[in-house]
Amino acid sequence: MSSPFVGLLARWLVLALGVIIATHLVPGIHCSDAGALVAVVVLLSLFNAILRPVLVLFTLPFIIVTMGLGIVVINAILFLFVARIVDGSDFTEFSENYGPATVCGRAAIEGFGVGVVTNNGPLDPDGANKATHFIQACRQTRTPILYLNNTTGYIVGRAAEQGGMIKHGSKMIQAVASAGVPQITLYCGASFGAGNYGMCGRGFHPRFCFSWPNAKTAVMGAEQAAETMAIVAEAAAARRGGTLDKARRDKMKAEISAVFDAQSGSSAVGRHAPSI
Repeated sequence: MSSPFVGLLARWLVLALGVIIATHLVPGIHCSDAGALVAVVVLLSLFNAILRPVLVLFTLPFIIVTMGLGIVVINAILFLFVARIVDGSDFTEFSENYGPATVCGRAAIEGFGVGVVTNNGPLDPDGANKATHFIQACRQTRTPILYLNNTTGYIVGRAAEQGGMIKHGSKMIQAVASAGVPQITLYCGASFGAGNYGMCGRGFHPRFCFSWPNAKTAVMGAEQAAETMAIVAEAAAARRGGTLDKARRDKMKAEISAVFDAQSGSSAVGRHAPSI
């Protein structure tokens, strides 16, 4: 075995062990010695070699690919979509019990290892922290990253702020900006607010950016925007010593929702997208 190959294998092993150790130290994750060895083997198999053979052998997804066309937003479970695009429908999740609304993991597409970052809900402090570690690990192993956007953005509220949402969210965005590996972004569901940046939105110029026909991209969702403006209008009326009529309130919410729906669809967003 040549010394360069030994050195490369040793480096991969150190990186894989680092991922295992980091995963083991995350609260709620427990791994036996046997499980750690299996995880090392799986991770090594997903690392892309610097020199790949001309012919790359791979296994097609076990689940029919065309069945994924209408599944994404309807079920809001991106696992079902991932299973239709990765080799053998095999997905090795990273720290699945920590920040479960943010899903990270490794897979292969046509024989090439990729990291996958997706969502089953808003980005919370734990999820943002997990995504940051995963993106940095992909950078270390020179693994391309696939982002599947399906989030209403970074979660708000007192508990989230006290949990370090701003700090962990900014670290995630910084990790995306400095990833240094090919990044591909698919808008599969919602992509609202700062969550669009954390999930490598078009502002970060991913190598390829594609929007599902029913995907939505906006500062916030239409319902949330309408409710926020209704609260502001009610507060303004209260300061004047009056109240906001329910009919007027409902009409205002409907108008705001209509504007947001018209401006957040994939056709409207794509029409104003800059050339990349």
